[in-house]
Amino acid sequence: MTNTLKSSFTAVLLLAASGLAQAGFWADPEPEQQQFLPVDEAFELYPVLLQDGQLELQWRIAPGHYLYQFRLRLEVIEPAAAAVEPVQWPSGLPYHDEHFGDVQIYRDALRVQIPAGQPVPTKLKVHYQGCADAGICYPPQQRIVEVEAL
Repeated sequence: MTNTLKSSFTAVLLLAASGLAQAGFWADPEPEQQQFLPVDEAFELYPVLLQDGQLELQWRIAPGHYLYQFRLRLEVIEPAAAAVEPVQWPSGLPYHDEHFGDVQIYRDALRVQIPAGQPVPTKLKVHYQGCADAGICYPPQQRIVEVEAL
């Protein structure tokens, strides 16, 4: 092959390789987009039950997710004169959070019983926040729930 032919052949190969690279032929494949659960699937809040003067509040927490203990709070909505005793949240798991420091979290499930005052609340606002191990925290949540008597 002559030098001119070799140079032309090399130029064609370089152009072809450049085109393939621009088209992503040799690029690393895109990592699959992480699919995060909707918040109500990640932290399924069950109906609040009233039995024997106790309100029962519980969540099912999806695998790979957790709720922060310090972000849990209840507010009585109705009737205005109703109240609940201060909530004694069960001990959670110790966890070091890069933003909040040492905290307690719940995984898998959370169930708490709260003494209801008189009159008994019929509607509550439940505040909570949790995260996914895969790297996102959901915004703080508020759910207004009716109390279901058993």
